[in-house]
Amino acid sequence: RMTPVITLNTVIDNAGRGIFCRATAAADIFYNDIRNNSGEGLYLAGA
Repeated sequence: RMTPVITLNTVIDNAGRGIFCRATAAADIFYNDIRNNSGEGLYLAGA
């Protein structure tokens, strides 16, 4: 079972998705600067 923790990142000006996460458990995402991405800033895919 994978439980990702994504913390303290700057994700800006991407041509697609800022953060793409495919996890088998809930993802913990804290204190990230996600902006100016042409697609989704955060995309959580189903397992």
